[in-house]
Amino acid sequence: MPPTVPVRTADGPLAGPVADAVRSLAERTQLVDGAAALSERTVLGLDAADRHHALAYASGRLVGYAQVWPEGASELVVLPTERRRGIGTSLWTASTDAGATSVWAHGAMPPAKAFAAAHGLVVVRKLHRMERAVRPAEAITDRLPEPYTVRRFVVGSDEDAWLDANSAAFAEHPEQGGMTKAELLAKEAAPWFDPAGLLLVETPELPGKIAAFHWTKRVGSEGEVHAVGIRPELQGRGLAGVLTRLGMGYLVATGVDRIVLWVDSGNERALRTYEREGFRVSATDVVYGAPG
Repeated sequence: MPPTVPVRTADGPLAGPVADAVRSLAERTQLVDGAAALSERTVLGLDAADRHHALAYASGRLVGYAQVWPEGASELVVLPTERRRGIGTSLWTASTDAGATSVWAHGAMPPAKAFAAAHGLVVVRKLHRMERAVRPAEAITDRLPEPYTVRRFVVGSDEDAWLDANSAAFAEHPEQGGMTKAELLAKEAAPWFDPAGLLLVETPELPGKIAAFHWTKRVGSEGEVHAVGIRPELQGRGLAGVLTRLGMGYLVATGVDRIVLWVDSGNERALRTYEREGFRVSATDVVYGAPG
């Protein structure tokens, strides 16, 4: 299908008014679809130097947007009232021209499934959202076994050490493990960021290094297990469960009424850990890519 609206491309940070238009587009689409149109990584990426953007306009207003991440994953959104006009196809073409090899679909909505089928794309990855309610008067008071110690993240001091630990813990997950310092600083500037909620684990076995961490997140009354990372040489020692509960305990103490998390469907060890803590799958995001 030939393009029906012009698509403009850009690299690096978007100008303020353009970035605002993308955020507005995502918000309006989410209201209709009932699922996030763009992830936090993409929203923060509007100001990043390492992103490629494709923007579709109709009658002078933004009706579609796509962003390509450095590793080749992408996200794409089209205003619901403008769908089935070839806008998604134009954005996907612009994205693949810029190196995109896959595209995220939040909530696996019917329009995304139809788009994937029309372009010969199949599900290549699934990411589950899991959640559990916080019981009235619940308290979680677990402690790490010796010789491990836990402390809070120190802004301006721990960034490089945390990035090193994060890249080691998530070496097989490019979105998380490939986080740059610029992305970390952008998260630190987000309204939800709480350094006391980023728990760092240390051990004499790895002097000067962060051995593991649990990054929690709170938005309103909802808490999130944002990321639990353990260096490969320390995995299999029973740290995952107690570290998960340490972060959950922090969130419960702040007064949240629900805790959520995201986990790769293929990460069976993590799924078992979270299921033991009472989490159940409530939604699934998927990544579409070429067969094989």
